[in-house]
Amino acid sequence: MTEEVRFINNLAVVLRLGRPLLPSLRNLRASCRDSSCLPAYDAMIDRVDKGAEFTDVLGDYPQLCSRSSLALLKAGRGTSCHGAKRPPRPPRGRAPRSGAWGPPRGVVAQGGPKVGSGL
Repeated sequence: MTEEVRFINNLAVVLRLGRPLLPSLRNLRASCRDSSCLPAYDAMIDRVDKGAEFTDVLGDYPQLCSRSSLALLKAGRGTSCHGAKRPPRPPRGRAPRSGAWGPPRGVVAQGGPKVGSGL
């Protein structure tokens, strides 16, 4: 596996799990197997440490991130896909007595009476 594939795969996992970026980049650098990619990790760590975007320096290191991978990373950042979260799940269990989860008994959601109510 090339260092680029390992980097992109691990970055996807980091983003999906919501892990802090700076410690994650440091861990990726520590486990890097290709010494020619170490300057790229150092540059990314330096950018993130200063509060800037780590993707700004990746164009200078094609051995770690190809132009197509970099374009996808920047496109995801521009659409804020990296920060997308799922909506909260509805509560499980019984509905409260106030009927807050639906219309009162005897009323259909569209507003008419139930079929067979004698009207």
